[in-house]
Amino acid sequence: MRTFFSLLLNLNFSFGFCFVAIILLISLSCSDKMVDPDVDKGDVIAEVFGEKLFSEELKDMMPDNAKSDDSTLIANALVDRWTRKQVLLYNGKKDAIDREEIERLVEDYRESLILHEYEEKLLQQFSDTTVTKEQVQTFFEENPGQFKLKKPIAKFNLAVFPKNSIEDSYNEVKKLWDGMDDAVNMNIDLIKYLDLYAEDFILDTSWYAIDELQTALPENINLSLLKKSHRLELEDQESYYFLKIIEIAEETDDAPLSYIRNFAHKTILQRRKMKWLEKIKEDLYQEAASNNKIIKYEN
Repeated sequence: MRTFFSLLLNLNFSFGFCFVAIILLISLSCSDKMVDPDVDKGDVIAEVFGEKLFSEELKDMMPDNAKSDDSTLIANALVDRWTRKQVLLYNGKKDAIDREEIERLVEDYRESLILHEYEEKLLQQFSDTTVTKEQVQTFFEENPGQFKLKKPIAKFNLAVFPKNSIEDSYNEVKKLWDGMDDAVNMNIDLIKYLDLYAEDFILDTSWYAIDELQTALPENINLSLLKKSHRLELEDQESYYFLKIIEIAEETDDAPLSYIRNFAHKTILQRRKMKWLEKIKEDLYQEAASNNKIIKYEN
């Protein structure tokens, strides 16, 4: 709560913030003209250059979760912030601001909000969200060279065992691990060891950045060693690490399809949405044109 007070009481108005504040306040001042003057706004709490802050307006500014013990402090901070804004707004209106430009910016912003909200509403009706493996493959083939890796990645299997859990059976676990061809056809005994004693293990076929692998190991392993030695056993004071490198793709290589599949899926879907949205916009335009709602006058 004290942080909230300090933010309000020590607010520094940068030029960018001031500009946005002025735009919004001018916009709000226009809407204030439409407020019913007979509505009771309560007592006047503060006044700056003729602009008044009423008690009911201050009440609306108060946070919903404000504690009664702190309400006075919050109210004072809000009043201080309001008066500072009014001083800035008054001087901006008087000296520095092009009113017509502000009104144009406010109207542009208003129109952009309306268009954005309407497009979002239209997109809620979009239902063609299925992306097949064949479409992902086609996308990958039609964009050669666009998915270069920025860092090396690897597929690997990794198992981490606390030393005290397999101290007496280390050789057996190592033999089972070394005999593992793939995670699908694992020896049942190795599965038991992993299930019962492993602190952590990775047996999928996903791609990971090499630096992600390095953070999981007790020491940094040179990339050339990882490429040469497909199986490594490491240890620190607490754990044994069994590592099997399945495949490595180096920096600047084309990214494997399986690595970019999620990205490709999202890109295909996004392009499809935008194409669908453009068709809807064109249909709306043609409908308006056919109903003679669009008139273009000659210059």
